[in-house]
Parts: sequence; C-alpha cells; structure tokens
Amino acid sequence: MAEINVKVGAEAFRFNKFSDWVNGAGSLFEIAELRGNEDSLCVDAKGRICLTGKEFMRARDDGSFPIIVYRALCEELRNEANERRT
Repeated sequence: MAEINVKVGAEAFRFNKFSDWVNGAGSLFEIAELRGNEDSLCVDAKGRICLTGKEFMRARDDGSFPIIVYRALCEELRNEANERRT
C-alpha cells in the first residue's frame, strides 16, 4: 500500500456514523454546494478515500467512522484554476 500527502480544501462536514451518511448525505452535499466526488474528497478515520457506498459500508463494518468530507481544492488552488479559465 502506498501513502501520499495530498492538499485538500477545508473540511465541509463529516459523517460520524453510517446512518448519518444514509440519512443525510444528499442534503449535506447540497447545503455545502458540493457535487459529490467532482469537487470533494471523503476520507475515513483510517485515511482511506471513500468514493462509493462500498467504501462507506467497509468503514461501517471495520469501525472507520467518522468519514470527513473535504473540499477538493483549497481556495488558493480554486482561484488559480478560475484565473486560468478566464
């Protein structure tokens, strides 16, 4: 297994337990103005990326909550990307 350091944006929110994800994911992503994996990164308590329900179930089964949702780009990088587009 490889480990890398990754810079991400601020924490948007977190799922403290599996039922939080099941019952509230849609509204939390909407409130945070995030489009799921397109502009966020979900990381479980063991540092593993969670992209699909399969990874959320794995975290449930092996006690790897909370899962923290980070903005994929820090504001500095987002601003740079926007400047390049204009």
